[in-house]
Amino acid sequence: MDECVPVTQASLIRENRHSPVLQPASIGCLRDVPAINVGRGCSFGCVYCYARSYRHAPAGGGVSVYANLAERLCRELDNPRRRKPWPRYVSVNTATDSFQPFEELLEISYRALKALLERGIGVSLLTKGWIPPEFIELFAAHPDHVFIKIGLNSLREDLWKLSEPRAASPQQRLDNLSRLAQAGIRQGVRIDPLLPGLSDQAEDLQALFRALASRGIRAVSLSYLVLRPAILHQLRQELPPAHAQRITAHYLGSPWEQVAASHCTQLLPVDRRERAYQKIASLAAGEGIAVEVCRCKNPDLPVGLCDLEGREVFRSVAPGGARQLSLFRG
Repeated sequence: MDECVPVTQASLIRENRHSPVLQPASIGCLRDVPAINVGRGCSFGCVYCYARSYRHAPAGGGVSVYANLAERLCRELDNPRRRKPWPRYVSVNTATDSFQPFEELLEISYRALKALLERGIGVSLLTKGWIPPEFIELFAAHPDHVFIKIGLNSLREDLWKLSEPRAASPQQRLDNLSRLAQAGIRQGVRIDPLLPGLSDQAEDLQALFRALASRGIRAVSLSYLVLRPAILHQLRQELPPAHAQRITAHYLGSPWEQVAASHCTQLLPVDRRERAYQKIASLAAGEGIAVEVCRCKNPDLPVGLCDLEGREVFRSVAPGGARQLSLFRG
């Protein structure tokens, strides 16, 4: 393990997966794309994380890893009675992160990703962790089947330490982008969530876009924070009161409504979001970067799906040659 990776305070719990590994994603942007997670829970402690409130998330910030993930995935894909063709690609890390600094979790993640790539199944992966060199080498061996998105909301170290205390540092995530580019691996950046009043200041975003442009990034996807009761609780419990108040004040008066898979959600007022996105897009354009706004978290705006990049990347990848149950036996 590289010594610059943050040391996690969470504990690792081993368990076996008994249900199918490939699950339909519940996020609209990933509709019809199978999802896979290395476990439950996450050690990064992001204050805005919706997955921390899932009923199956380990208590106390623990991380549960599926010890049999790779083996079960292989059996699932190679089952001679399987009728469906293999997916064109899968989405990795919809509710956790494959690059949390646990040796066993990293080993399981590596075996699962290798199993997918060796079968010609594409991997679309989002991470806020530091990617070890052996994963870069694995991805470089399958460049047409990999698309890596780095989650990076700000370059400010004070905001990183407050809102993503055990994720990789902003500099480490920039380093991810540089190493991926050098290895010829397709990559993108997701600025999500923007924290109103904190991480959406013009000067900070200008610095972020400049750093991304210098590393060859030409498009980003982004969205403002979507509030849910559990996220609101996390903000108030884990941020300094002044910071939590600074964020939540922007949502006063907004109705609680259904957005995506959540039945109790509060959005930043639509006129505030629309003006902000226009200003941010202008800042990004000044650095040669196009902005894509997520429709899942902005259903009241005429915007697209934030996974369009991933879909375009894998459009030319033929579905894998799964073994299927023959209806005729000689």
